[in-house]
Amino acid sequence: MKRTVFLVTDCYDLQRATFASQLSRALRASERVDLLVATPAMETVWEIRAELNRLATQDPLVAQANLLTLADVFAKDTGRILSAEERLAVDLSQCEERVFMDHSQQVKRYLRSGQLVAELRQLDDETPMVLRQYNHDQLVQTVTYGLNGSVVAVARIQAGVAQTRYLLNRREEAVLRLTRHARTGQHVLNLRLTSGMVATLPPDEHVALENALAQRQTSLTGADQTVLLPTTDVTYGGMVYADYQRLPTTESLYQVVLNRVLTPESQLFSPLAINQRLSPLLPNQLIFNY
Repeated sequence: MKRTVFLVTDCYDLQRATFASQLSRALRASERVDLLVATPAMETVWEIRAELNRLATQDPLVAQANLLTLADVFAKDTGRILSAEERLAVDLSQCEERVFMDHSQQVKRYLRSGQLVAELRQLDDETPMVLRQYNHDQLVQTVTYGLNGSVVAVARIQAGVAQTRYLLNRREEAVLRLTRHARTGQHVLNLRLTSGMVATLPPDEHVALENALAQRQTSLTGADQTVLLPTTDVTYGGMVYADYQRLPTTESLYQVVLNRVLTPESQLFSPLAINQRLSPLLPNQLIFNY
């Protein structure tokens, strides 16, 4: 059976100019097409679902693609129960509840003595998406739900950033821990805005490049278009609790997940931006870019 797997690392991957065309070709040529969503930020799976629905309005075949998440891949793994320090419990039974609409989502806010305790985003009355928990109006934890209403991920927040993430199995035990590591630096680019390579830049770097070129004293048509872009490189290290395998980088997470999903007959597509780091981890796998 001819099977094609698209590795999706964030919602931006689906917005790449080449993604829709490659997906359309695969859906017409393959017996099965899987979209493997391997983003550590499990809450973005809901955004990815919405983007797929949008693409399906343009090409009905998109609805035939199978969406696989980290929660699906690790659902049957052995895990461990998170402690009270790792997963904060919240009692909303005595809170004042207020309901709002935010675009097509239903938002429930829970208040206690005028303080925001939690905010629940729902696809509809029966489908919770993400619960955000607050302490003195500061976000401290997010809880992500799957389509069946079960909890699939917990993220602990510090200074507004998710520093530690836990993926849960079907019994709501932690099967995977991912810790965020950030390093600041600079990227040296020599690109014109009309260059095809600009389309491969993440949105933040694309905006930074536009701003940097706009601030230059020389003409944009000049020969020297070298700019230094301040960047923050973020990677996730962690642990697979089933066998206590360490994951030093985000790409090592992709490697573990792909080794579970791919078969010898599978054709793999991955984002161009990560191919240089991913290819050495899968030396025997032919990887196509999108």
